[in-house]
Amino acid sequence: MDPQVHQLTDDLTREFEPNVPWDTIHEVVEDTFASLGGARIKSFVPILARRMARDRLRRMARRPA
Repeated sequence: MDPQVHQLTDDLTREFEPNVPWDTIHEVVEDTFASLGGARIKSFVPILARRMARDRLRRMARRPA
C-alpha cells in the first residue's frame, strides 16, 4: 500500500471509526488519491486528499443507517 494512502487511512480511521468501517475509509482514501492522480502540482495532493476524503467521510458518518 502506498505510504500516503496508509497514513491517511490510519489517521481517518482514528477519527471516524466505529461510525464508518475501516474498509470504507480505505476505499474513500484510495478513490480520492486516484482522482487527484493527474494533478499538476504533486506536493498539494496529500493535503487535498485529506480534505476531500474527510469531507466525504463526514457526510457518510452523518447519514442515518
